[in-house]
Amino acid sequence: MLQAARPYHAYFDAFEPGVRPLSGLASRAGRSVNILAASPFSMDGKLRHVAPEPGDYAMVLENQPASRQRAKVKVRVWLESAISPREVSPQRRLAVILISTIVFFGIVSFSAVKLRDEAR
Repeated sequence: MLQAARPYHAYFDAFEPGVRPLSGLASRAGRSVNILAASPFSMDGKLRHVAPEPGDYAMVLENQPASRQRAKVKVRVWLESAISPREVSPQRRLAVILISTIVFFGIVSFSAVKLRDEAR
């Protein structure tokens, strides 16, 4: 059960030639199932979707309806943290840039002083 809206990632690879499953994210409410996102039928694929609200979700793997073969599939699934590190506030971005610049020039100045002392 997800406690907050979070990005969901799923990657899959089919091992059998001719098998083309699809991956999907479904929400469950009682007996009803609502497909929120799905990948096309293919040998491999990926799916990224943000769960809209806290609740129970399930990953769905389905083989092509016409296929009589069993699908042997490797699956990787993970959730991102609720606070994505890719989205940094402007204040934090400015702080990182300023601190990095100060440290860089501090190192360059220290090196220049040491080199000048050695040259004498």
